[in-house]
Amino acid sequence: MELLVASTICAILLVTIYSAFRIGLRSHKNIEESINIHQAARVAFGQINLDIRNAFVYKKDDVGFLGEKNKFSFFTLVDNYRQGKIVRDYAFVTYTLEEDRLMRLYLYNQDYLENTSGMQGEEIISDIEKIVFSYGFLDTNDKTLKFKESWNDKTNLPQAIKVELSLNGKIKKDFSRTIYLP
Repeated sequence: MELLVASTICAILLVTIYSAFRIGLRSHKNIEESINIHQAARVAFGQINLDIRNAFVYKKDDVGFLGEKNKFSFFTLVDNYRQGKIVRDYAFVTYTLEEDRLMRLYLYNQDYLENTSGMQGEEIISDIEKIVFSYGFLDTNDKTLKFKESWNDKTNLPQAIKVELSLNGKIKKDFSRTIYLP
């Protein structure tokens, strides 16, 4: 009888330890997937933020900014590594959604003016379900920031760009960030 009670207590302890270990592993896996999705969104927002904060007006009569629901283009300052040193250049940058990837396409310096080469590109983030850009302007009537789906004003930059991002994966997550132009 004592042997039966001892083996039952031992079995209960082993099942409890196994269950706790299994729950810990499952939680770690879920947290790791969530961290990866948040990290990918952070990197994408960081790159967009950097480029937008360095945006500038190219010409007074044409600021060089064009915005659509899933794509926008503008002039920005970028740092390039050339001949052993960091050089500040200007670039014409386009962010666009291609299939499920956010692409950053760019032309540096005179390439934009000469239009001799195609735009180079890099993937910023993948597994995108949806990305929506909207463009903020100051409403003169009530002095509030309002957003619209496209921007084609050739004389002014928008005040802000709102980026709404939905990522797919094992976990679906929505992100939103408003980035203000200088």
